[in-house]
Amino acid sequence: MIGDDAEHPEYRNELEDRIIKSGLSGHVRMVGHTPYMPEVYTMGLFTVVPSTEPEAFGRVPIESQSMGKLVVATNHAARWKR
Repeated sequence: MIGDDAEHPEYRNELEDRIIKSGLSGHVRMVGHTPYMPEVYTMGLFTVVPSTEPEAFGRVPIESQSMGKLVVATNHAARWKR
């Protein structure tokens, strides 16, 4: 998992607890922020984008797809106001 906890350490702690309880400790790493995203996309098999709120423009799925990676994302659409 790449990215910072955005000053929400309780969220990171919750994720770490879930990783341990799920028996995934040896399979999931939380590495924090990196400026080397092209290299990260190259290393992975797929990208998971688990956002719960719509974003104006989600860069992560587009960047990942541009590197030829499968994207797994939540099923929510941006809300358009007329």
